[in-house]
Amino acid sequence: MGIKLYVANCTKQKVNFLYRLPEHPSSREQPLPIGAQILISGDLSQKDVDYIIEQHRLYGMIEANERPQQGFVGLCYSIGKPVPSSPMQSLIQHNTEVMTNTGRVMRQEAAIAFNEMAEKTVHDFGGEKDSVAELSVQITEQKTSSDDRREKLSEQTVVSRNAEPNDAPRRGRGRPARAA
Repeated sequence: MGIKLYVANCTKQKVNFLYRLPEHPSSREQPLPIGAQILISGDLSQKDVDYIIEQHRLYGMIEANERPQQGFVGLCYSIGKPVPSSPMQSLIQHNTEVMTNTGRVMRQEAAIAFNEMAEKTVHDFGGEKDSVAELSVQITEQKTSSDDRREKLSEQTVVSRNAEPNDAPRRGRGRPARAA
């Protein structure tokens, strides 16, 4: 009897788990629903399991009991037994935090880039280069329907020449962030 390899989806989207085996030139695919796990099909040897793991380790897959070092971790695995729900839930929470922080940084960088464009436009039309003292960008997510109860994003980024840099970004939704 072969070795069992379980792979869990710790993302908020469906995944088509695509892999190759060392002795077979064609790829194999198994659907992997959101927050679920699959048993990789076939009679797998240790060589097959190692090969599959190495293919996906390049893209961040980790062992279920491993702690993520940083960044997004979409998949985790367990050899011989199913992935327990606790590591899956921890990784889903970790990924949510990573994506929230990544989105915040991207919005702050977009506000800074927009400020630079505004300053260039003012300068191109004869104004002084540093004449934009402060720019405020606010993003507010709208409800999609009257029964939509999801928490909505509401965030403000202020780009200012006179403000102190914000060394510790605020956490949570709905709080304004300040970029210097």
